[in-house]
This record gives sequence, structure tokens and C-alpha cells, in this order.
Amino acid sequence: MKILFMLLISCSLSLAGVWSSLNQSGINRAYNSLNSLVKTRNSKIKSIWEGEIKALIDEILKQTQIKEENLKKLEALNKELSLDKEELNFLLKQYQELLNLKANVNAL
Repeated sequence: MKILFMLLISCSLSLAGVWSSLNQSGINRAYNSLNSLVKTRNSKIKSIWEGEIKALIDEILKQTQIKEENLKKLEALNKELSLDKEELNFLLKQYQELLNLKANVNAL
């Protein structure tokens, strides 16, 4: 009789895990509520990204490209100005040499 009783208790305890998994526990509901919270926050963040941040990033990229183009133009103009200054210095030296030669000729 004791053996039968022990066998019955051991069988019922071994099936306790199966019985407890049949009904929905509180941890499943907690995970589901957490999952829904994460999904709603992700959708809010996604809408902020698409609505505000992405537009700002696109505008920044556009302004950066314009700035780079303007810097390239400015660099080209600086090079041209430098060449003009060198040419002007060369012409001034030649004019000075011509004046020196004229002064030498007039002195003779």
C-alpha cells in the first residue's frame, strides 16, 4: 500500500511541470507587455528618425557638398591670384630694368 501511495505521489509530482506549463503564467504576460512596449517605442523612434533626423542629415550633407564646392572654387581663385601677383612682380622687375637701362643710356 505504501509503495502504491509513493508511486502515485511520484507520478503526480513528475507531471506537475506539464500541468503548470498548460496554463499561461505571469512571466509570459510580462514578456508580452514588455515586447509591446518595445515595439511602440521603436515605432516612435522610427517616426522621429524619418520625420526629423533624416531630413536634418540630408540638409547637412547638402550644405557640406556646397561648402566643399565653394572651397574648391576659392582655392582655384587663390591660385590664379598668386599667379597674377607673380606675373605682376615679374613685369615690375622688367620695367625697373628697362628704366635702369634708359638711365644708363641717358647718362652716356
